[in-house]
Amino acid sequence: AHGRLIAQAAQYISRLVEVDDRVARVNGTAVNGPDSVVEAVRKLKPGTMVTLGLVRDGKPVSVKVATVAVCHQVP
Repeated sequence: AHGRLIAQAAQYISRLVEVDDRVARVNGTAVNGPDSVVEAVRKLKPGTMVTLGLVRDGKPVSVKVATVAVCHQVP
C-alpha cells in the first residue's frame, strides 16, 4: 500500500516539477541543495501542503504539493 502511495505521489509531482528545476524555497524558507530540502520537508506532518519555490529556466515558479508518509528511506 505504501509503495503504491509513493508511486502515485511521485507521478503527481513529476507533472509539476521538471527535470532541470531547482528547489530554492520550501514554504518560503530558502534551501540550498537536496539535503536542506529533505530536512525541511521531514519536519512536516504527512498530508501537509507545501509550497515549493522553484527556479525554472532562470524564472521563479511556485508549486503546491502534499507530503506523504514513508516507512523507509529511499536510497
